Amino acid sequence: MTNSEEKEKETDYKGLLEQYAKDLEEVVVELYNKHDFESAERLCTIILQIYEKIESEEHITRMRQILQKLALVDRYYEATFGLLKKQIEAKKEKSENKESEEESST
Repeated sequence: MTNSEEKEKETDYKGLLEQYAKDLEEVVVELYNKHDFESAERLCTIILQIYEKIESEEHITRMRQILQKLALVDRYYEATFGLLKKQIEAKKEKSENKESEEESST
């Protein structure tokens, strides 16, 4: 195999990996839309590793930015809905306690 054939094969390999990574990015969007931020973040990490392997600096930078944003969104979502969930559980517990007090007094 000549040097030019090896470079062509490497270019094909890098192009294929880049296409796979782009396809996976579509899955990240789907996960994000389903509010599965943890899975989206894990998949972004894998995509980042692919881009690092093919040495695509533009994509590496973009994926790192996406990972940072996902981490922020995940923390915000967890904080907001985690607090809301705690409030709902507290109201439910309060209601159950009130019902049990009423039953015991009768």
